[in-house]
Amino acid sequence: KMGPWGIVFPNHFHAPPGHSHIPDTYSMEQFLAANSKQFKKHPLFKAGAWLGDVQGLRDSGVPSWHIVPVGLVAKVMRKGKEMSNDDWLKWYNKKLFPREPNYFRFDDAAWEWLMRRIVLEWRAKVGFKYSNIAVEKAQATGDVAFLTNAAADMQDILNLEMLPEGKKDKSYILADLHNALGMIVVHRQDWTDKPEELKEMNQQIRHHFSEFTRLSPSATALSGQEASLVKFIDSQPGYAKAIVPRETPRSLLHPGPESFKQANAPRDSAPSEAHQPERIQQQATHETPNADKTIEKRG
Repeated sequence: KMGPWGIVFPNHFHAPPGHSHIPDTYSMEQFLAANSKQFKKHPLFKAGAWLGDVQGLRDSGVPSWHIVPVGLVAKVMRKGKEMSNDDWLKWYNKKLFPREPNYFRFDDAAWEWLMRRIVLEWRAKVGFKYSNIAVEKAQATGDVAFLTNAAADMQDILNLEMLPEGKKDKSYILADLHNALGMIVVHRQDWTDKPEELKEMNQQIRHHFSEFTRLSPSATALSGQEASLVKFIDSQPGYAKAIVPRETPRSLLHPGPESFKQANAPRDSAPSEAHQPERIQQQATHETPNADKTIEKRG
């Protein structure tokens, strides 16, 4: 055991996945199981890859555990357990990331280039997580500021990622960020019924989903819901209704009964279901990549 943390090593040597047959070794899974009782008092955080992880198989050596990004590190938790949104937001509000300069002077062989890419990668992971929580918080409280803040954060990450990625024909991270920004605008439409605002938002949605389909290396992006929606808006450039209509815009539920009555007025039809983007799941994490309803990496 090691000091006051009571760290236990199940055997003499650590063996990477697939090599547990070696005598006197232990796996990362066995190490976590042996120390799990300590994690309530001493939470476990992971920086970088799992020791002994197999390239291309995420968390291949720890099937009973998952990670939740909270900054440049991630909290390690048992599968099936999640950090509450309020607890996670306490970490998010600490603003732990360093401020990146808006220029990129180093080439991809430099240490500084690698460090910046790592920081941006983790900022994106945290940004995706916050965006999903922002949707849930905005819907629960009626406060659109959650979505406004999420959009500003993701746009800042996109602007910084354009420096190293912008010259590429295809880019998973740029595609993912555009997809997330488009879905945030879809949700922001719940807070207005003004035709001019909805028209402007539809053009923003078209821009982000068009960039997603252009930049995504995945061939399925060209036939997905985002591409269908771009075609629909192109066919009706003056379209001034919500992409996913609501009988009662969320912002009008809270001011008072008169606003509520006005919000219940019938609304015209929206795009057919084939053109509508699926709603963002409220409880999405980076552990569920490519989930259609999440603000998440879609490439």
